[in-house]
Amino acid sequence: MLVIAMVLKLPKSPKTFFETPPMLLVFISLGRWLEHIAKGKTSEALAKLLSLQPLEATLCVIDPDSGNVSSEKSISVDLVQRGDVLKVVPGGKMPVDARVIRGESTADESLITGESMPVPKIVGDTVIAGSINQNGALILEATHVGEETTLSQIVKLVEEAQTSKAPIQKLADSIAAYFVPVIVLLSIATLNVWIIIGYSDITAVDSNYDPSLSSKTEVILEFAFLTAITVLCIACPCALGLATPTAVMVGTGVGAQNGILIKGGEPLETTHKVTTVIFDKTGTLTKGTPSVTKVAMFVDEEVCPMNFFLALVATIEANSDHPLAYAIINNSKEKFGKSTFGACDKFVSVPGLGLSGIVYDVDKQFTTAESDPPVDDSESIWKRRSLVQESSDARYSVKIGNREWMLKHEHEVPEDIIIRMEEHEERGETVVLVCIDGRSNLFG
Repeated sequence: MLVIAMVLKLPKSPKTFFETPPMLLVFISLGRWLEHIAKGKTSEALAKLLSLQPLEATLCVIDPDSGNVSSEKSISVDLVQRGDVLKVVPGGKMPVDARVIRGESTADESLITGESMPVPKIVGDTVIAGSINQNGALILEATHVGEETTLSQIVKLVEEAQTSKAPIQKLADSIAAYFVPVIVLLSIATLNVWIIIGYSDITAVDSNYDPSLSSKTEVILEFAFLTAITVLCIACPCALGLATPTAVMVGTGVGAQNGILIKGGEPLETTHKVTTVIFDKTGTLTKGTPSVTKVAMFVDEEVCPMNFFLALVATIEANSDHPLAYAIINNSKEKFGKSTFGACDKFVSVPGLGLSGIVYDVDKQFTTAESDPPVDDSESIWKRRSLVQESSDARYSVKIGNREWMLKHEHEVPEDIIIRMEEHEERGETVVLVCIDGRSNLFG
């Protein structure tokens, strides 16, 4: 309109709309900024996944004559090749997918698989990049490196899920492909129609039109442009084209942050039809950390006071970093306010079996029977003299583990205890046997 006024050399400036384009740009920029924030939140999930893999690995050289490690050096994970021999110390992360060729340990794979319990690793077992080595040092042979690792495949899966199109998004894109040109044509048609109407009858555009205040052309074009822009703005397909992909990106990103990997937009869209969900392991539904649910003793309280029994078990478990050990220690802290009640000597831990040691200097306040009844009302299997020794240098041999561990130390597990163990195991509970000075108890 300003150009028309300049060409026609009108005596006064027409009404302009210079503020409208900047406001449109502001709104568009605001929408893109919000979209960028949404994409940034989803990229955080990928960053967390990528941070699971260490940046460096310890490359080993094996002496062909002795078979021992002759040298070690730290290299970037990106330089690791298939077949390289790597070393992972306790507490370190597995740099790549590999196979154990020497050593025994347990691995925490909860960040990758969701399994809260540690997974025993012996020679021949495979390890996953990003999982944490817990106990012993491992010598590994790299089997999958770079983009071939399980962690990289998970990251790739999340990236593809964020860029995939849901069926509803494909429909929206198809509609938008025709919708945009149709709306532009309707807007142009609206402009032309109101220009024709205005020149035919100016009162249809402005019933209070005064020729002395403004020109007829100015009034008609102003109204026609306003209606055309209104049609264009109201029917803007931005929401149609941006809402669905943004929702897919945010949905898959939030799912990845919470450990739920969504394969794409289509599975995400069809989740509203789900009526039944089946989970394959208890760690998926529980809080993921074990806790003590029940303590059962198979000797009389006079033979082994409950407090004394718990004190011995907690004292030796304080030397272990096994998740079940943490559960026992936390139970002791809740009950007594501390987890160590004496000293431990000759501590031995065998992954997948159990641990043993000698406990001495036990706090005397835990060597007397409780006034309260025992934690469990199990029938007594052995009625012998009390385990508690009055001597200040008393030492107690404690073995904690599974049935194989007890049999290895020639401690036969009675049938009564086996039946009770199976009852707990059928409920999904992990049962741990405790043997003090050759007398078996059940700690579950």
